[in-house]
Amino acid sequence: MNFRLRNPLFVFALVFLWRVAVLVFASQPIPANDAFFFDGAAVNSVLHGRFANPSLIHFTPFSATNVFCAYPPVYPLAMRGWMGLAGTGVLAAMWFHLAVFGVYLLVLLAIFRRLQVPAWCINLAGLFLLANTFDDRPDSLAHVFGLIALWLWLRVEKLRLGGWLPAAAVTLALWTNPEVGGIYFGMLGLLTLVKVVAGPPKWPVLPLLLLAVLPPLTVFAFKAWQPELWAGFLEHARQTPSLTALRRLSGGDVLKVVRAVPGTLLVVAVLPGYLRRENWQHPLFQVVAVLAVTSLGVAVATLTVFTADWISLARYLQPLTVGIFLAWRFPAWCAAVRSWSRGVAALALLAALRAIGISTWGVACAADVSCPQALQLLRAEVKTLPPGSTVVFSSAYLYEAAKLDRVVAVHDDWLHPIITTVREEVADRQALLDRKPAAMILVQYDYYRHFRPVLQELQRHPELVAIRVTDHARVPPPDAFPAVQRLLQHIAWAPVVVEFKWK
Repeated sequence: MNFRLRNPLFVFALVFLWRVAVLVFASQPIPANDAFFFDGAAVNSVLHGRFANPSLIHFTPFSATNVFCAYPPVYPLAMRGWMGLAGTGVLAAMWFHLAVFGVYLLVLLAIFRRLQVPAWCINLAGLFLLANTFDDRPDSLAHVFGLIALWLWLRVEKLRLGGWLPAAAVTLALWTNPEVGGIYFGMLGLLTLVKVVAGPPKWPVLPLLLLAVLPPLTVFAFKAWQPELWAGFLEHARQTPSLTALRRLSGGDVLKVVRAVPGTLLVVAVLPGYLRRENWQHPLFQVVAVLAVTSLGVAVATLTVFTADWISLARYLQPLTVGIFLAWRFPAWCAAVRSWSRGVAALALLAALRAIGISTWGVACAADVSCPQALQLLRAEVKTLPPGSTVVFSSAYLYEAAKLDRVVAVHDDWLHPIITTVREEVADRQALLDRKPAAMILVQYDYYRHFRPVLQELQRHPELVAIRVTDHARVPPPDAFPAVQRLLQHIAWAPVVVEFKWK
């Protein structure tokens, strides 16, 4: 076996160094379309002393004008602390998420070490870390708390406080992202049940019952303690429910699941062949079975009753699922491992399509228009607008726009309440007619994702408005090509400036 595969840090270190390199030289990965929804309060608090997010004024008025409470408080408070030291720019937010990613890697390694997973298994599993390129939301921090809870659960026999610490860590995950916290809440509860059924527990069970009561108790306490903030949370929750109506399988959703968690799907496919009673006595099998069931539940829910983006939550469990399965199935290196290694590497390559795109097409886009150049174009455009104008910005540009008191900055994803009686395209068009912004400054992804057809429809009505669109990209991004935009998206900083002359 190659020496490098015997070093458990080898692939993890390479992935982290790659993340550092693409951030330093290409300012990638670009914050997603809703990143400023979560970061805006921290930015506004540092710049203007008010923990609110004014860019959401048309979506969640309470969180926009009073105090941001549309989401649980742990993540925005953590970002507020970071930005108080590092500044409020978009690159500061990106470095925060790189730091969180580094902590995530350390916790993964600690879990692997606790379970005595061989180095070659860790390195193969580490290839799936390249699937995590959208980690600019509270999800990444919530997964860190959840994985810390899992690590504490695995060490519960040696902990003086027993099961209290895992319960506290799950509660922190819940107060960072309710969906992620719910996943770990269920996963640790299922692990506890498996331990109890598989054999006499050697660790205290009663404190672990806190997993069933502590998170809900904190929710009820907050509801009673801060009813106004709870109402602000519901203001958002009612408009963006995770649950949807039961729907049929769609090719796009299936493709998204296969691309996101191919390694987990492989484990889920082969694991039923090993569901024998004697295997349940093995600690590694217990953990990987629960991880597989949890991830499968997320995937099925994504395809049927939850929003399609939910599958991103299962990506964080994928390296752990693959690595522990390989360690259980192949306790030592053998000839059969070679074919498995090739298959796992091929699946990791599928999961890493966006990482490959960032490192190639994304670097070319950054060489065309870099992040500093894009922000310079933004500032130059704002200077040409009348003071007090309303300007619609993409999320990645709002960090810079928040520093400019000259205009009223509005988040492009939240121009109106989500729950409407018309299609989103129609609602966006009506919102533009109602708000009458002086300009829109959009990333390529947002422009091609849904605003181009909206603007084309408005251009058919010159009696209402005259529109001029200026695309600063000389290197066309993948968002401009329908054939590839579902495979690779949002890797270009070049702004699309839309100017309006309302009649």
